[in-house]
Amino acid sequence: MRSTAEGLVTPLKSSVLIIDDDEGMARTLSAILAKAGYAVSTAPTGRQGIEVFKTGRDPESLCIVLLDIRLPDLNGVQVLKELKKIDPHVGAIMITGNADMESAVSSLHEGAAAYVTKPYNIDEVKSFIQKAFERQQLIVQNSLLMKQLQNWNVELEKTIHEKTAELKTKNMILLEVVEKLKVLNELKSRFVANASHELQTPMTSILGFSSMLLDYWDKVDHTQITRFLQIIRDEAQRLSRSSRDLLDLSRIQDGKMQLECQKINLKDVANQVAENLRVIKNTVAVDVEFEAGSEEIWSDPDKIRQVFTNLMGNALKYSPDGSNLRVTGKMRGEVVIVSILDQGPGIPADKREKIFEPFYRIHDDVGKRVRGTGLGLSIAKAIVEAMGGVIRVEGQTGKGSNFTFALPKELKSENGNLSA
Repeated sequence: MRSTAEGLVTPLKSSVLIIDDDEGMARTLSAILAKAGYAVSTAPTGRQGIEVFKTGRDPESLCIVLLDIRLPDLNGVQVLKELKKIDPHVGAIMITGNADMESAVSSLHEGAAAYVTKPYNIDEVKSFIQKAFERQQLIVQNSLLMKQLQNWNVELEKTIHEKTAELKTKNMILLEVVEKLKVLNELKSRFVANASHELQTPMTSILGFSSMLLDYWDKVDHTQITRFLQIIRDEAQRLSRSSRDLLDLSRIQDGKMQLECQKINLKDVANQVAENLRVIKNTVAVDVEFEAGSEEIWSDPDKIRQVFTNLMGNALKYSPDGSNLRVTGKMRGEVVIVSILDQGPGIPADKREKIFEPFYRIHDDVGKRVRGTGLGLSIAKAIVEAMGGVIRVEGQTGKGSNFTFALPKELKSENGNLSA
């Protein structure tokens, strides 16, 4: 068969097989049909006709069989059944005598297209053949269309399956995004609430004690005035620290932190921070030990100092009087690992990730006694990660904490500047 532009088919040629034991009539009919443009073949018996149909016909052509009902070996209806097994779409025109009308009708039930009675009119035979070819072609075209529809249906089901899977994937991604947005919104709300509280608390103290001084200046003695002014100063410093920490955290989270890289001696930085922190708490001994080769890195000195200040300051706050605080450094490949080990109360395993969240405080007896903004560890973590490093905390409850951060030995950028 040959496909057309509309997806249908037309035969390359049409053939006719005459199965009739009357050789004279078969020869005459063959000549007439050949002259009409048909490719004609003949067979004198049913079995020979079946064999010719099976092996001798062109599979690319439509074939009509003129089949005599009475044959010397097989009944014409039997032959038709065998032909249908070979090609279900075969068109058959039965040739019968008046005595064979019952068999002719039976052949129609078996799928014959028509029947003619002897003696037959050749024009009538040619008309039946033409109609049989048209019917056969419609059957073949319908079969091909059904097959094409089935293929389209398979492709459609495949496309629907793929699109459904794609839609499910996108829905899963969307649900994840929605959940993340919910979490971010909750964090934002909590951050705003905590920030407001952190700023409002010292402001309330400042306003309260300054109002008392203004309203009762002539009724308070010098000692009370001094105490009130000290409280106002302390709360103002606390407010300043909170504002600075909030601004630092905001810059880092928005990716606006500028890193100015230069050579730094980490051991010197740790010693300087330890000396500065003794003013706040001098009852804890600080030991600084760095392995050879781990002291110097290429990074931002101010940000490195802030990380040491936040981590060491946090450790000192929770360290009991008379304890030791160790700051160590070592090299592992191209990475410097710094550890800050204290002898404080330690951090429960289920709180070790949370303590790096802004404003998170462990509400135990020790935590309640220690004041702070709750931003120091968050800022330290954000700076370390902005420099391409990592930070974690280990230890056991009641046996101290070990804050460890790792940084690349060289943080390089053009002109020594890097925007985080």
